[in-house]
Formats: sequence, structure tokens, C-alpha cells
Amino acid sequence: MAGPTTRVPVFISYAPADKALYARLEVHLQLLVRQGAIDPWHQGRVGPGEEWTAATTAQLGAARVILLLVSADYLATDPHWREMERALARHAAGEARVVPVILGPCDWHSAPFGTLRPLPEGGRPVTTWPNPEEAWADVVQGVRAALEQLGRARRAATAQGIRSELSALLSRLFSGSDLLRFLGEGRGAPDALGLPPAESVGKTELVAMAVDALIDHDLIDAAFFDRMLRERTYWHDDIHRVMAAWQGALARAGSKPGDAQRRGSVPNSPEPPRGPAPADTRTWGTMTARAALGAALRLDRSAQWATVIAMCHGSEHVFFLLYGHSRQSLGLFLDRIHYYLAEQSGRPHRVFRVPFRLGHSFATSGAEWESHLSFALAPGRRGTAADHLALAAQHQAVLLILGLRPIHSLTPEQQVGVRELICESLPRILDMARPANPVRILMAVDFDLPEESLEPMIDGWALEAERTGSLAYGALAEVKFPTWDEVESYLRDFRPRPTPEVVAMIKREFEAILQAGNSTFQQLAERLDRHLGDL
Repeated sequence: MAGPTTRVPVFISYAPADKALYARLEVHLQLLVRQGAIDPWHQGRVGPGEEWTAATTAQLGAARVILLLVSADYLATDPHWREMERALARHAAGEARVVPVILGPCDWHSAPFGTLRPLPEGGRPVTTWPNPEEAWADVVQGVRAALEQLGRARRAATAQGIRSELSALLSRLFSGSDLLRFLGEGRGAPDALGLPPAESVGKTELVAMAVDALIDHDLIDAAFFDRMLRERTYWHDDIHRVMAAWQGALARAGSKPGDAQRRGSVPNSPEPPRGPAPADTRTWGTMTARAALGAALRLDRSAQWATVIAMCHGSEHVFFLLYGHSRQSLGLFLDRIHYYLAEQSGRPHRVFRVPFRLGHSFATSGAEWESHLSFALAPGRRGTAADHLALAAQHQAVLLILGLRPIHSLTPEQQVGVRELICESLPRILDMARPANPVRILMAVDFDLPEESLEPMIDGWALEAERTGSLAYGALAEVKFPTWDEVESYLRDFRPRPTPEVVAMIKREFEAILQAGNSTFQQLAERLDRHLGDL
């Protein structure tokens, strides 16, 4: 195992009557100590003259893993009961992971931690094993798996912070089929990542799904960027910028670039950090002037985002519908709303992407959408979508991005599923969850031909959902290619301001794109990038 760069503080709580059992656990934990993985602390480490309560409180507050050595004596001891309550409060806040270790037979299922997954596996008490050493070995394996999950969660949070930049980079460098080939030649076979064939979904959705899978499977590392640099030599500057942002955020998170850790079965994973990193760790300001995404961020008719912000300040829960022609690179607009709600709304949101397709199954009912929502909020954990949403929104607002899907590819069954999701499932989930903070829901759909658009139908469903009183409806204007006046306005605000000659060249290319008949934001952004990148 490649250990973390710093020792993880581990707090071990046990009753004095169980000191002999703790001593055996301490012996079994020594390999993790030697490997520099953990720094265990227990009451026996309170120094002479040190105030016991203050020392215990400080260590409990600093720990990232808390082991409760549970026995009848432990449950009967008031000081340790209070320790347990403080530990569970930190677990609920996502600040630490609490793992009960069952030492002897007792009524632990009825305790406040009774819903947490215990060690040894299955909650079989250590003292009832024919060979207790096997039980301790099982406990240590569970602790090791928890440490590895903490490392993965830290790297996943880092990758979330560059999600938009990475999505724009992959969209720019690869076609859909090329992206699947690239992933398959690395450590991420498309089937193993749950990615569909390129021809079955739009490129924007495929890229979003690929980025989700890369983050979930912990595949974003130095080797990933190195392969990209070898394959796409022309784009070295763009790749290096995203790679540098990733390395910088990873260093701030306290982990080494490329640090790979073995996966394991992890007890009691708290909700991992999701959504973008805080604003001071983002590199939007320095990157967007040169990246293709940069132009789209400014050529998007700001009234769209003003509507988003106004509704988010004026309503608790809002459902947004974003739609446009598939040529308009709707994913760029999706990322823009993501960015606004995460950083510019004055109230940062946790962001979750809810896939339209989970494994080999497309959602065809409200119940299946609820299953996909549960997976997005808390992968691998039991509970209802309402339970997971209540936990996700416990400390800050939430943005749910419903899987981008071309409208014309929706089957009648899938249309029924979307209707049930909007009109029935979402209002019911919000009513049951009673989130402590606002929930914003964004559905983005695109179409190939106007007559194929189901937007009026979805608009009607959203209005029906609004009548339940559970959420407001934020209808956004259709995403369209900008006019020359909008492009010119963007150029006037650009610094340093381009010369009249450069503006004239851009206008000629703008008119050529329009005359070609298949104009896209991506094409226009690339032209602007080429002319403005060296200013």
C-alpha cells in the first residue's frame, strides 16, 4: 500500500475494564504505525500533570478515524458515553469516521451507533471468535480500508475542483469514440466504468459521464495526464494548465500526485466531499481567457445566469430546465451554471450529477430515477433518496444536475420516467427530506430538429410540479448561437482589448461559421481562443 503523506490521527475509546483487549489491538495496529499510516491516541497517552478531559477533547476533535471499542462495560461508563456522543456528532458532520469495534456480547444494536457498520465483519464480537487473533486481523483490515477510502475521498474532492476544466479539455481533445479508446488503453475500460457506446449518447453527456467515472474510480493521476500529453502533442499548453491546477489542488489537500491506494471494503464512509473546491483553490480567472470554454462563459447571454441567481435568492427549492440544439455544446452552459451556483451565488452549493444511465439501465420510471439519485448522493450506502438528500443538504445548499440526454433519443418509456420524476418523485422526496438548506435541480436536454423537441412537454411537467408547492420552476431561455453584437460586446470587455484588425478577422471567421450552416459555440470559442490567446 502506498501510504498517505502524513499520519492519520486515530482516536481509540475504550473502557478501563477492556484494557487487556485494547493491548492486543495495539499490537495488531503496529504495522500501520510503522508504515507511517496512523498516529493512534488513547487515554493512556495523557501525560503526567496533563488535564485528562482537555487532552481527550482536543485529541477527539483532531481525529479523522475514531474507533469505539464496544463492550457492556463501555456502554455502562458515563465518560465514554459522552466521548461516543461527541464522536458521532463529528461523524454526522462528515468531519471524522466512527467505526465501532465489538469486543464482547452486548446490546450494541440499540446504541446510537447501532446503524453504523461494525468491525469485525458482521459485528461478531472479538471474544467469541475461536481464535481472537483472526478477529483482530479482520479489524485491522477494516481500519486499513477506511484509511484508503479517506485518501480516495481527498483525491476525489480535488478532482471535483477541476471538473469543469477537465470536461472542457476532454471535449476539445477527443471525439466520443476516441475518448472511449483513450480510457480503454489506460486503467479505465469503458465497460468497467459503465460508459455506453459513443453512438448511443451525445458527446457532451459522454464526457460528463466519463469525468464522473474517472473521479469515482480514482483514475485521475499523473499517468492519466502523461498519456494525454503523449497522444495530443498539439494541445500541450492546455493539458499542462489543467494538470497544474490538479497538482496544485492535490498538494493543498495534503496528498502526493499519482498516489495510488488499494481499494477495500470500507466501514461507515461518511459523505465524501463533493462539488467544486472553494473559490480560492480554483484557477478559472487565469485559465478561461485561453481555454475554449472561456469564450462560452462570456458569450452566453448573461440574462440566463441573472435568472438563476435571482431565483436562488428568492426561492428555497428550484427546478431549472435548460435546453437547446445539440450543436450548441449545451454542456458548456451546464458548466457555467455549475460555476455560478458553486461560487458566485453567495451561497456555495454541493454539486451532484445524477446519471440518466446507471450500469446498463436507463431510467424509465420515477422509482428508477430515485435509485439513480440515491446512487449519486451516497454510492454504495443504504437508505432512501430522501434520507441521502437530507444528509447532503444538512450543512449547505445542493445542486442536482440530472443527466444530459438528447430529447429525440428518449423512448416513450423514458419520457414517462422523466414525467414521473419531475411531477411526482422530486416533490415527494423534497417533502420527505425536509432539507435544512435549499436544493436546486437542473435538467439539461438538447435536440437535433425543432420538431423533435419535447421542451414544451417538459415545461408543462415542471409547471405541474410547481403547483405542488414543493419547488419553484425556473424556465431558462433556449440556448442559441450568439449574434455578432454579442460577440462584439464580449470583445470590447476583453483585456487587453484586441486591435481593430483582430476584431475584423474574428468577424470574417464568425460570418464564415454562420455560412457553413452548422455553427457551434465550440467552433466559435476555438476561433476566439486562437486570436486572443496571445494577447
